[in-house]
Amino acid sequence: NGLPYYDGTNYGVTDTAFAEKAGASLIDGYLLVQGRQADGSYADVTEEWLDLGIARENPDAILRFQSIHDHSPPDGTIDHPWPGSSNDPTLFYPLNLYDAREGETRDGAFFSDCALGGIMNVVELDVENLRQWLGDLGGTGTQVESVSQNGYLLYFSDRRGMLGGMAGYGYEDLVNPADAAGAPNGSLDAAEDVNQNGVLDTYGAGNLGDGFGVANGNPTLRVGCVDFGRKDRVSGARHALKLVNGSLTNLPTPGFSVGSENPVYVQGDYNAAAGFGDPHAAAAIIADSVTFLSNAWEDYVSFKYPTALFFRTSTTTWYRVAVASGKNIPWANPGWSSNLNDGMDGGVRYLLRSLERWVTGQAFNYQGSLASLYTSQYGVGVYKCCNTAFIIADLNYSFDTDFLDPAKLPPGTPRLQDIVVLGFRQLFSSN
Repeated sequence: NGLPYYDGTNYGVTDTAFAEKAGASLIDGYLLVQGRQADGSYADVTEEWLDLGIARENPDAILRFQSIHDHSPPDGTIDHPWPGSSNDPTLFYPLNLYDAREGETRDGAFFSDCALGGIMNVVELDVENLRQWLGDLGGTGTQVESVSQNGYLLYFSDRRGMLGGMAGYGYEDLVNPADAAGAPNGSLDAAEDVNQNGVLDTYGAGNLGDGFGVANGNPTLRVGCVDFGRKDRVSGARHALKLVNGSLTNLPTPGFSVGSENPVYVQGDYNAAAGFGDPHAAAAIIADSVTFLSNAWEDYVSFKYPTALFFRTSTTTWYRVAVASGKNIPWANPGWSSNLNDGMDGGVRYLLRSLERWVTGQAFNYQGSLASLYTSQYGVGVYKCCNTAFIIADLNYSFDTDFLDPAKLPPGTPRLQDIVVLGFRQLFSSN
């Protein structure tokens, strides 16, 4: 049945069916979830997590892959009874969103349809349900070891749709500085070689169209957002993790860090709410790229208005988390552009990505610590502001002084040691 389960075992005939369309699975791949035990071994908890549900409508689900169809035109409310519809796979959509930064080649170009390269499929991790599983929800969560790292460290890797046998998106023909429209030109330009192998990689586009019934090979090829982008299977390496329900007191304590080779999206208040209060966790996200979405974000809106930023307006949201993520390679501002942002990487101010319009009075509040250690391999879309992807008028950054105390650092924090030789003496022996 196309279940994303690691050994083909059915986890229960009464549980939610995985989404299908015309008999074809919309949720492909295989899944393995393991928890580290006190003796250092890893226990398979895949079936235990699946038994909690796989849809947004499952209240206890830790991982979510799909949601029941909403109305047409989309409004975010389901149009089938729950749970009576849970066993009908044709009533579900995968969890897709449109990322204008990844899909659009230039800022300020307006389209009503979606570029293949920007249609992202996410696996949602319900942070509060994870905390409850680790504590009092039942099952084997209480056996997961947390002492060695001063908390919990979750690693996520989704390699569905990868080509070429290598991690990463695998498509680099995306800068093209001589063209105002940014159309692929088939040559290696400055800032395009994100993996530093000296070759213009384009193999990643080799299966992008499969899930949408269109030609492969060109991420800028467009399909209908509402009818195809949000409903069909993402067949290329455009998969990510989305953290949801992570408001104040919802994170596992004393610390919770997420490490991901894929992009990470954070939706809504995270480790904070209406301020940076207590009790909070020592939190971090280490990922290919990190995009912060406000409390007002709705995936379906990103498909209704893929490039109309005015309709993706945020509400005040609070984030308290350290972030280590990748960035883009900057390139020279082209002569055809009057937008000073063309060619930039966003700098430290916009290392944290966004897809919304943050107007004055609707603040992006962040407290934490930032590090950029590498070039993004999946989130390769060039930085663009401030007409298509995002704009932030009310941005409030502050450093989390908890991180001055090594005992309060998040789990998995990279630690460096530097040995400085101050002097030496030579010893002689008579033997």
